[in-house]
Amino acid sequence: MSRLATLRWGALGVRLGLLGCLGSSVTAWATEVPREEPPSRWGIGAGVGVGHAYGLLGVQLQVRREQVAGFLTFGMPNVPVVGGGLRWYPSGDRGPVFSLHGTHLLEFEPSDSLTVLSLTVGWRFRWEPGDWKQKGHGIFAEVGAGPSFFWYRGEDGPSKGFGALGPDSEGFPDLALAVGVEW
Repeated sequence: MSRLATLRWGALGVRLGLLGCLGSSVTAWATEVPREEPPSRWGIGAGVGVGHAYGLLGVQLQVRREQVAGFLTFGMPNVPVVGGGLRWYPSGDRGPVFSLHGTHLLEFEPSDSLTVLSLTVGWRFRWEPGDWKQKGHGIFAEVGAGPSFFWYRGEDGPSKGFGALGPDSEGFPDLALAVGVEW
């Protein structure tokens, strides 16, 4: 057999071998049993913290499904604050968190009111002590910051601008620092 014929037969063998590997891979892929998706995860949570997502200094109650949550916030015992918002957790239980929320100080001073809309970006840390992970429970800590837009109504008339604490803090961002529990 000539050298050229030997090279041709060798190349043919390599090609047939590669086709065989590809064929067995395709067969294994085609016969793979589809996995069942885990059931969707609903959860509730409560946290205490500072920032508009926590009523300046207060409590946040949250209902969550998968990576999206809605929440209500109540704060400041001497100044009634109410608020709410939406959160997105792209990595699940821990990692980055994006929050769009608003708060309203019902009576900042006798004739004043302040409404703030904020968008914060932060990070959530989560721990599951003992058998909490199996139950889906966890303890969390959050930190975040972002821009705010305010509407202020006072004795001198209405004003609006960028800042988390009203006209006296133009340009000051909304900050979030909190701890809490999820079930």
